Amino acid sequence: MTEKGDILASSRRLKRKRILFRAALGAAGFLVSFAAVSALFYIPALRIKNIVVRGNSILESAEIISAVTQTINGKYVGIFPKDSILVFPKEKISAELAKKFGRIKRVSVKRGFPDSLSVTIEERKPTALFCQENKQNYAANFASKPGVGNENVCYFIDQDGIVFEPAPNFSDNVYVKFYAEGGEAASGAGIPEKISGFKKMMWFAEAARNSGVDIIKVAMAKERMKKFYSSEGWFIMLNENDDFQTAFENLKLALGEKIKDNRKYLEYLDLRFGNKLFYKYK
Repeated sequence: MTEKGDILASSRRLKRKRILFRAALGAAGFLVSFAAVSALFYIPALRIKNIVVRGNSILESAEIISAVTQTINGKYVGIFPKDSILVFPKEKISAELAKKFGRIKRVSVKRGFPDSLSVTIEERKPTALFCQENKQNYAANFASKPGVGNENVCYFIDQDGIVFEPAPNFSDNVYVKFYAEGGEAASGAGIPEKISGFKKMMWFAEAARNSGVDIIKVAMAKERMKKFYSSEGWFIMLNENDDFQTAFENLKLALGEKIKDNRKYLEYLDLRFGNKLFYKYK
């Protein structure tokens, strides 16, 4: 090899060494930085130790704290602890709580430095009940759930029509009870997540009650027909898309001018045809 070739080879070796040195230096710097950042997440003073629950009245704070604790156990990619106040899984906590506790309507999770979490709960408030009359299927499927016995299986409904958790058996008409008349739900195949047209139906039931007609049950029949059963044993037929305000006015007119003192003989009032009134006695 010539002298010039030796010089070029030596120069290339030197460049390779410099590149390797810089790469090693960069890798060492990255590892040191990574270790420093990782150590920050492991600082005991920044690990979550206190979980404070607010806003709950029915749900037990201990159950909520236990669910949050389970969610922040473990590590991200096997390295970073989830219970660090710096990187705790805020969105996952909210999602897991909403999934586990049907009564939760809204949840807010906030950090409190250096080691606290604040969990604020808004609970759903029961407005009515969704019930199943198929005793055989539901006694087997829900025997282990709270409030479920050998009678009708009922679930609470909130003001938005959300069916959210099993309800105990009530001895009187504390709540209006909604039933699915016919179809899959009535045969025990499933519980709806939400009752379609719930606010509209509750408005009618409450308006009727305020006018002396105690609505205790609403049967949701096929073809979107609704049957509002009174405590006197007769019922009112309406379609979901009807004008319930007009129907209510027609109800008062029918009872005040047509039916009068014969309500105890009444079987049903059909208010599905606008101002045309149809009724039948038993």
